[in-house]
Amino acid sequence: MIPNQERTFRRSKTLGDVSVDTSTTTADSVLTQTSAGVFAFATGPLHGVDVVTSNNSIGIGTDVIEGTSASGVVALGFEAGKAGADVKAESVIVGYQAAALGIGLKSVCIGQSAGHGVNAKDSDSSVIIGAGACTGLSGTYNDDAVVIGTNAGIGGVGTSSIAIGDTASAKGDRNISIGKAANLNSTSTQSICIGEDAGSMVTAGTLQANDYIAIGNGVCKAPDVKSKSVSIGSKEINSGFSSATSGHGVGYGTVVIGTSALGVANSTPKRGALSVVVGGAAAYNGISGNSVAIGALAATTNPAGEGSVCVGFNAGSGTSSSVQSKSISIGDSSNIATAGLQSLGIGYASSSSGDYSQSIGVNSTASGISAIALGAGAQSQGVGSIGIGGRYNGGNSYGALGDKAVVIGDGTALNGAVGAGSVVVGESAGLAGCGSDNVLLGALSNSSTSTNSAAVINATGANLAAVASGFVVKPIAIGSNTDPRQTVKLPADVNFDHMLCYNISTGEIRAFLHGA
Repeated sequence: MIPNQERTFRRSKTLGDVSVDTSTTTADSVLTQTSAGVFAFATGPLHGVDVVTSNNSIGIGTDVIEGTSASGVVALGFEAGKAGADVKAESVIVGYQAAALGIGLKSVCIGQSAGHGVNAKDSDSSVIIGAGACTGLSGTYNDDAVVIGTNAGIGGVGTSSIAIGDTASAKGDRNISIGKAANLNSTSTQSICIGEDAGSMVTAGTLQANDYIAIGNGVCKAPDVKSKSVSIGSKEINSGFSSATSGHGVGYGTVVIGTSALGVANSTPKRGALSVVVGGAAAYNGISGNSVAIGALAATTNPAGEGSVCVGFNAGSGTSSSVQSKSISIGDSSNIATAGLQSLGIGYASSSSGDYSQSIGVNSTASGISAIALGAGAQSQGVGSIGIGGRYNGGNSYGALGDKAVVIGDGTALNGAVGAGSVVVGESAGLAGCGSDNVLLGALSNSSTSTNSAAVINATGANLAAVASGFVVKPIAIGSNTDPRQTVKLPADVNFDHMLCYNISTGEIRAFLHGA
């Protein structure tokens, strides 16, 4: 444009065709440019196109902002802002029938039929962009909203809410919805839904949770998402994708991150409140409240019990896994069979199936109630039994303990069971097993036979066999004279009926009648 030069334009019937036509120029049909570069229109028809100016407002198009008294309005398009009386000041309207029913104060509406909702005029300081955005015969449209996308914000928009994407919805206040159909049918407030169908309900009005986050395509596409929950991952999260159901949601305050995490395909899942689920398919069949499942396939077979912790690939999972309340499973494949009540399993393939049991170490097993297994391959099967040490030996059974038995040492009781009440301490002690109520101390103590009620103390470094109901110790200091009848003299006032004798060859100690 040339400054200080007045120019005239006429719009033809062909859309977008603008040409100079001085022969038809009148005072009612000119667009002029001032020296400051500002356009101004006179009132009146411009060959079938309405040009409306009043109160510093500008309207171009058929039936544009009819009868408006608002100031500072800019409207462009067929029937743009047609309901002039409901067009508020300082608004911008662009598009076929955009804001045809009115627009709020200082709002922007761009797109075919955008802002055509019956109550959209009540939304001040809002931005509406997209064909069909904020349309509908019902719903509440509040202030400071941002709606962008075809058919976005249909049926209402909450105060200070953001809805971006085809049919994205944010009916509640202070929501952020980004993605096709994000937060659709929800009446939640202060929620964040990012991704196609994220937080989208199958039935209108079924979700009324607040302060929740759903990030990922299809995440939380379910009717029972609870407040203050966080779900991040693929569409399988909480969507029931492998079943005919529409999904089952996530518990109050629960955090879910990962593909298929808390997929809850089963028909009656546990959605545990205040839980943490992180990892692909973690807690896939649900989780109880106050629980933690971290790692791919962690606690995935059956819902983990209340207050349980499963950390590691496949931790707390298996074909028949049952993770009891307040149990802890840490490590790849830990507690894949069963985790007992308030039990602890740490290490690859560790198992603490007994209630209150503890297994720490690769392939360690604590199956008895209150049993302890510490070390690679250690076992404690009996009630209150303790197994410490042992050797991971390709799955060989060792340290299998009876009730209240104690086994300590590398390879101890490798090939046999230790009976109730027995104490076996030392490398390969009780190698062949032992019965009940034995005490075997030292490496290779009674490593070749199994006995009951025997005691062995072995410091020889070689096998020292037990004697049933007897006591064997080796070595022992021997006096210079090997004849006890010559070296032992009992006082006359000592009333001992027996004397203790020692077999140098076997290490056995026996009691004999005095003088026998």
